[in-house]
Amino acid sequence: MFDAELDDPKDIFDHDDLNRNINFDEVECAIRGLKFNKAPGVDLIQNEYLRYGGRTLILCLQKLFAKCLEHEHVPNVWKRGIILPIFKGGNKSRGDPASYRPITLLCCTYKLFESVINNRIHDSLKTSLLSFPNDQQNGFRKSLSCTTATFSLQETIFHKS
Repeated sequence: MFDAELDDPKDIFDHDDLNRNINFDEVECAIRGLKFNKAPGVDLIQNEYLRYGGRTLILCLQKLFAKCLEHEHVPNVWKRGIILPIFKGGNKSRGDPASYRPITLLCCTYKLFESVINNRIHDSLKTSLLSFPNDQQNGFRKSLSCTTATFSLQETIFHKS
């Protein structure tokens, strides 16, 4: 079932790559991926502010994110969210609490920080000896879904017949 046995994960995964200082390009890349017209969190900072803040803001964010990693702590305001009930729609009763789903508005700066860390983890996993994620892994990967997995399965069955 398994092709190889792992002796010690430390030999396979480079933690130094994850712990290096956050650089300007990482923050700039994450900012380019921000979506517009999204509701801000309790700090009222919108993605548009981050996107159009320019080089000076990116440098400030780079320093802030580096301090967060160094001290293993994020600002308390990033830990707070605004919970809003969203009506599910249809013919559901607006008076029934079950007709609503909660969404939490988090700080855009915190989501940007998470994006920088997420990109770093994905890059490290792709370049590690683990070969993770496997090419057949469709969940939680950009542009892949159950539909692409089903298509791959159909193609495999079709070509094996």
